[in-house]
Amino acid sequence: MKTSTKKVSDMTVDELKSVIHEVITEDMDAWRETFEIMADKKLMKQINQADLDWVSRTKDSYPDFTTLRRYSNDLLPYRGTAKPLQMMAVGSY
Repeated sequence: MKTSTKKVSDMTVDELKSVIHEVITEDMDAWRETFEIMADKKLMKQINQADLDWVSRTKDSYPDFTTLRRYSNDLLPYRGTAKPLQMMAVGSY
């Protein structure tokens, strides 16, 4: 979405409708993704286990740096983004 500063009173009705539609679409996409995650029982189990491991500070529950580095090198298209770490966070290693 292109960011521009314009007063609502200076916008046409169609421009305002377009902005509202874009905002609602972005929110709907975020909620849809959230519901997809929540509907996936296996993924929710992994997330809950990660939460329990975090609270208990179980050392073996998290990969060491070497494993993380090897995993991120396998995902070269994603290099330089947060994607490998996001994938690690949900236990897909």
